[in-house]
Amino acid sequence: MFSSYWSADGLRAAVVVVLAFAQCIMAFWPDLRKWPNTTASRSSALDTPVVPVGPAFAIWGLIFASCIAFAVWQALPGNLDQPMSQQIGWIAALVFAANTVWEYVVPRFGMGWTSVLLAVCEFFGLSLILVFLVWGGWGQGPVEWWLVAAPFYLFAGWVTAAVVVNLSSVLRAKGLSVGPTLSILLLLAAGGVALIIAWSTASMIYALTVIWALGGIALAARQKVERRGVLITAAILVVLLAAAVVAAPRTDRTPEAIASAQPSLTTSAVETEALSGLRSS
Repeated sequence: MFSSYWSADGLRAAVVVVLAFAQCIMAFWPDLRKWPNTTASRSSALDTPVVPVGPAFAIWGLIFASCIAFAVWQALPGNLDQPMSQQIGWIAALVFAANTVWEYVVPRFGMGWTSVLLAVCEFFGLSLILVFLVWGGWGQGPVEWWLVAAPFYLFAGWVTAAVVVNLSSVLRAKGLSVGPTLSILLLLAAGGVALIIAWSTASMIYALTVIWALGGIALAARQKVERRGVLITAAILVVLLAAAVVAAPRTDRTPEAIASAQPSLTTSAVETEALSGLRSS
């Protein structure tokens, strides 16, 4: 049984498991090792209008747990050589690695362009995984849904908001005034991207995760009168996201559904060829 791990698939599975745990450990490492700064302290020191309230970041616990669940699932002997594991495994490893590095860089060096670049890399990696999930028809069964699709929809939803939160913090750290107007523009940019993804994937988990982030931003903005525009913008985006995911078209793209469509296409081709033969005769 263990001989299957001495392969490229086994190596990929091991790397994914290690990095899934690594990002979880690194998130708590600055606190455990009593570093002078943590991610939370760096973020609160800059306090831009798009930074959610502290409790909103508790979602990381769910993200880490779901990523570990995926990592364990894809490392099981029966799942090593699954096409789905092969397609998204290395991309997931890169996402976990980028997140681990981000968790080290921010407490050590503060918010900077490196942290923005890492967050953007995470976003594009997660977006590519969503493309495979949607257009490959993977993650349709209950087990695959909860252990493969759900973790990445959850992760992608949070990172969609995290990119603009990170960017706003870096702009303030570089001396730029990040007021309500710029914050609203950043929210609209993130909201526009989120609407496209929510409509394309029809994922309730993705939409709810972005809504969670927007709710955290709205609660933080509620505490200050000058940020009322940010609160209103976040509330409008919440309504639009909910509407988008409810109204999104849902197409059955499971491998079984795609395969079942093949005979009809083949029959159609045969019929066309037969008709052509009759006409020529």
